This record gives sequence, C-alpha cells and structure tokens, in this order.
Amino acid sequence: MDDDKSALPEAFEVDMESYQSDLGIYETWLREEKSAKAILFASMEVDLSLSLRGLATSHLMWDHLHHSYEIRNEAIYLVVVEEAQTLRQLDSTVEDFHRQMTAIWHRLYGLGAELCGGGAPSGVQCGYCKLYGHEEKDCRKKQRERPGRRGRRFSQGSGGSSTQQGTRSVSAAEQEVLTMFRRLTTAA
Repeated sequence: MDDDKSALPEAFEVDMESYQSDLGIYETWLREEKSAKAILFASMEVDLSLSLRGLATSHLMWDHLHHSYEIRNEAIYLVVVEEAQTLRQLDSTVEDFHRQMTAIWHRLYGLGAELCGGGAPSGVQCGYCKLYGHEEKDCRKKQRERPGRRGRRFSQGSGGSSTQQGTRSVSAAEQEVLTMFRRLTTAA
C-alpha cells in the first residue's frame, strides 16, 4: 500500500513533465501560427484577406489561396479534347495512331485532375480529391470519374448557366474520347 502511495507522486511528476513539454510545443506552435497568419494578412489587400474569413489556421488559408489563384487548365483541357476528336488514323499505322491517342488520353487525364471544382472558402475539404471548398458529394472530379455517369449530369435540357453548358460539352467530348480510346485498345 505504501508502495502505491509513493508511486503516485512519481507518476504525477512524469505526467507533469510530459504535460509541460507538450504545452511548450503547443505554445510554440501557437506563436508560429500567429506569425504565419500575420505574414499572410500583411502581404495581401484587405478585400483579399476578407475572403479568408472562417478559415481557422494559416494552413487552411494558404490552401484556399493556392487553390483560388493557381493557374487553371480548363482551356487547355478543351483544346486537348478537341485534338482527340479531330485525330484521324489516315495513313498512320494502328500502332502509331494508338500511341498518339494514348498520349492525348494521358494529357487529358493529367489535366482532369486539376479541374475539380472549388467554391467559397469554407474550410470544408473534399474527401475524394482532398481540395478545399466543396464536399465529396459535389466533387466534379468524382462525378467525372464515376463509371457509367459521364455525360448524364446535365441532361435536363438546353438551358442553364455557361458553366453547366461548358461542363456538358466537356462531358460529351470526354465520352466520345473514351469511346474512341476503348475501341482503339480493344482493336490493338
């Protein structure tokens, strides 16, 4: 019994040292976090800093800024889709045509990963593409990659916003490219 009583203060001392160490690490992190936020806010215009409201950490702020201002490749994506649509075998061998189509397909795939939608800064992170600004259920990348769902997303008629119409034409073009690619891979 006396051994148990003497072990309690020793365990308390060990736990207290661990707590003090963790507290020191946390306090250092808080100072560095505060400094990082100050640097971010000092280096941008007020209207831009207002767009970061609701984001608790400098990491979330940086991710939002990076996602909002990174160069988007949607125009390049559409050019590559058009390239795929206009590619013809003509006098090329099947192997050459297949190599050209595969190169286009890989370029489309690489560009497609960057086209997942953003949105207002909310601190919400998509579980599928890991980008901030939307939930997994609204993830355009997931909808685009889901088997059997391409091209059906905006089938409710010809109306809609220009974004919906652009997505619709990309989806239809994507479907056509996929069909051509599947035919090529089964024929080769």
